[in-house]
Amino acid sequence: MMSDANQQYIIEKFINVAEVSGWNRFFGGLKLAGGALQAVGGMAFATITSGTVVGAVAGGAVALKGVDDAIAGGRSLFSGRTMDTLTYQGVESITGSRYAAFVADIGLDVLALPVSAAGLSVAGRSIGTTTVYTSVNGNGAVKYVGITDNFGARAIAHHLRKGIGIKPVPGLTKLARTDARAVEQVLIETYGLGRDGGSLLNKINSIASDNRIYKVARASGARLTSPVRSLLRRWLPGAVEGLATAAEPVRKLVAVWPSAELKILSGQDRQSGESGRI
Repeated sequence: MMSDANQQYIIEKFINVAEVSGWNRFFGGLKLAGGALQAVGGMAFATITSGTVVGAVAGGAVALKGVDDAIAGGRSLFSGRTMDTLTYQGVESITGSRYAAFVADIGLDVLALPVSAAGLSVAGRSIGTTTVYTSVNGNGAVKYVGITDNFGARAIAHHLRKGIGIKPVPGLTKLARTDARAVEQVLIETYGLGRDGGSLLNKINSIASDNRIYKVARASGARLTSPVRSLLRRWLPGAVEGLATAAEPVRKLVAVWPSAELKILSGQDRQSGESGRI
């Protein structure tokens, strides 16, 4: 028969292996990555729908929940123990029920999924073939704004006909033609036509102010040129790839950690047994 002391020792070792395990680290890594994507998707949705209070609030709430998940996941990844989100802790403290906290925590993530997915889809995808470009002089002043579906050919044409060089605007490539025109108009109004006292060599507007689509296009162009939206379009594709790469060590850790820890515990058991026999 096994003594009570040995039973207690085995139970403690079992609990230790269960709590500090590669699986907790694995799921913590997944939660960290998922929370980060949810936060980015929420911020993108809030930016895209900034014209509506409901959209901005919904996107902001989704982003905050994503940050909460990412923090809890990161703590689990590095500690090897299951860490509750602040949402979980808050609901549990109010209701006194761990079940209610679990349902609320998971339920909010499920409700956030379509919002974050919509934000990620619009912010990260390439929805067209048109590039917005500018020409900048030696003093750093923008002298020309344009759009093209063939940047290489347009760059050669500008060099030969106007004697200027052009560069794509970061974050404003692969746009739909209508979106590119809207952005072009916003930039034209920002720097001003030469005839109106501005710095541009452009002769006309991309969309005239008396055009029936002007107001809608102007608002769309303003959203597309916002610093946050531009940053998301530049950063998001690389971030998704980076998160996938970052998950690879977590996958390897899952394969190695439990067996490695069991070997360590087994070694400790043998040492304890040997010292006991002396």
